Amino acid sequence: MKKFLALCAVLGILSLSSCNINIHGLNNNITLDCIKKNSETQTVDIKGIEKIKIDIDVGDCNIIVGDSSEAVINASCEYKAISEEKAQKAMDNTKLRCETQGDTLHIDFIDSETGKKIGNTKNSNLVNIITDIEVTLPDNLKSFDISTDVGDIEISDFSGSFDISSDVGNVTANNITVTDKSSFDADVGNIDCEITGLSEAELELKADVGDIDLSLGTVEKSEIAVDSNVGDIKLDTQGKNYEEISSKKDIVEQEKKIIVDGKCTIEMKADVGDIKVSK
Repeated sequence: MKKFLALCAVLGILSLSSCNINIHGLNNNITLDCIKKNSETQTVDIKGIEKIKIDIDVGDCNIIVGDSSEAVINASCEYKAISEEKAQKAMDNTKLRCETQGDTLHIDFIDSETGKKIGNTKNSNLVNIITDIEVTLPDNLKSFDISTDVGDIEISDFSGSFDISSDVGNVTANNITVTDKSSFDADVGNIDCEITGLSEAELELKADVGDIDLSLGTVEKSEIAVDSNVGDIKLDTQGKNYEEISSKKDIVEQEKKIIVDGKCTIEMKADVGDIKVSK
């Protein structure tokens, strides 16, 4: 039953990003087949900036390390509409917004007419907007807050605290060091997290419908919680010894608690799925 309900939720969420729209319940499907595309690059001086907050609705987000003290934001956008005029208007009105507030760099997309953040799909205007971004940053930032409604998130080679979430999409973190309370969350999607270092940290990984793969490098005294509602959990300790503290398994649900190198406590729970630990 849990799996059935979860799959129903997936279908409901995915329908939000469909290019076919049912108007007034009359079963008249209108195809958004007029497409416009554009790209934009902004460079931002982030001297004194320690945090980044990115909030996009439909689109992928990739965060990489650069060798400059500036942030470089590359945006690639696509506009699907029922007419060329509507697609053009959406393209003209969609603006990449990069603002610094205190020690934080904020990035999102806004409608220049209203000044409001771009929504998921503008079905009232029969326009679908996809906003992909790649952000190149120096490696001295300490806090990352990134979210998408529909889209994948990938971040590599950073150290700090992380608050990463995608409603529909995969979350990938490569070669990161977690130094504070952090979370990686995918409502519908997989989480693949390669931790190079973990020090005095609290880490949560959660997927409602999706698999979670976690690989651990150097660990110090820390706590990790891994929770998948529908999906498998795989943990690789990369050769480090671990002790199983407790374990529970019934027909579909499985729980396991271990301690790695006598320092890092990991609690894992899969409501519908398997838990596998290797070293």
